[in-house]
Amino acid sequence: MRPTVVSALVLSLLACAAHSVGAQTGRFSSLSVGLMYACALDQSGVAYCWGANDGGQLGRRTQGTCRISDHDSIPCSRRPARVQSDLRFTQVVAGEWHTCALAQDGATYCWGSNRLRGLGTDTVPDLCSDGLPCSFTPIAVTGAPSFTQLAVGLAHSCGLTADGGIFCWGSNSLGELGNDSSTADCKVIPPREAQPKTAPCRAQPLPVVGPNRWKEVAAVGQSTCALDTDSGLFCWGSSKARDNSSRRVPAPERIGAPAPLHGMSAGYRMWVALTAEGLPMQWGHQIGGQWLGFTAAPEFPVNHMQDGPRFTAVAAGTRHRCGVTSDGDIYCWGNGPMGQLGTGKKTDILLTDKWKPGKVKAVSGQRFTTVAAGGGETCALTANGTAYCWGENLEGQLGIDATDPARPEPTPVNVEGGD
Repeated sequence: MRPTVVSALVLSLLACAAHSVGAQTGRFSSLSVGLMYACALDQSGVAYCWGANDGGQLGRRTQGTCRISDHDSIPCSRRPARVQSDLRFTQVVAGEWHTCALAQDGATYCWGSNRLRGLGTDTVPDLCSDGLPCSFTPIAVTGAPSFTQLAVGLAHSCGLTADGGIFCWGSNSLGELGNDSSTADCKVIPPREAQPKTAPCRAQPLPVVGPNRWKEVAAVGQSTCALDTDSGLFCWGSSKARDNSSRRVPAPERIGAPAPLHGMSAGYRMWVALTAEGLPMQWGHQIGGQWLGFTAAPEFPVNHMQDGPRFTAVAAGTRHRCGVTSDGDIYCWGNGPMGQLGTGKKTDILLTDKWKPGKVKAVSGQRFTTVAAGGGETCALTANGTAYCWGENLEGQLGIDATDPARPEPTPVNVEGGD
């Protein structure tokens, strides 16, 4: 089993062939990067994923394997593979070991690992490489209302409704469903253990408690955060995502925000969102250098880049953050040992008084419009819909159809084939 990381953003792209993105276009309109994998939609709403597939998170069985250590390999696809379904989607969100998407008819579907009911159902048809229950194809979430936005964590999922409600389902071990209870226990089968165990979880969506009308929701690990229409910031689930304590927070808990926020993105125990002026505000547990030179992790949103670039969108990865400007440039900061900062070097960029965010190497003739960050990788789209990725590639998560362990600068996703 790989270490837990995050999570991640959203996508769409152009029409293609049955099992792979066709060479005819290969253009994307948005993308979502999860834990060592990514997904996208074409213009007609067909979903594609690439990278690690040990939990069925790519939405189809794949033939390839990726070596992640001297002794271990996992199922993977090193280039985009079509999700095995005739459904058309309007949004897809890559999580850690499962993926969820909104269908054009308003229904919600998920695929991947279902050990703690993150797919929104008690029963699934498959077993994945680790022997845990999963689905290699999209499954409808039981009893889900119509959502406008989805969020996916380690083993839980959430959806935002048009009238400002949030519903969550899956694991509730640390209160990540936000329903102010432990919910019923689910039987789960841990890897390499014959006897089932129980854990707090729920297959059907439950409403998050409170009178709030919500406008955004994000999830990572065992934590969930949301912004309400009154500019309030609230979080629930594991408190490690905020202050590195061990509290279980079963209902939304308000966090002081100095300004109205939008465009929230969740990374491993860390979060980032934008002010109206485009300043990145960050909060959560400190890891490495992405805390902008602070000696302790801030429990509420802070900014240390008053003289830095202004962003139109930001993305939170495991140990790094990135933002895209209105000029089409991307800047990243934090830990970069696998080249996930995209500067052409495998180095860290710490935002102290002497450092500024590192500018991602430009692609000739291209202008970036959006960015998404995952475990040790980053992906972005250009104005013409071309996808580029950089960083770690051990599990094929860059989608470049190469076995290089890492690429420190933007490399185009290979769209001419797949499993």
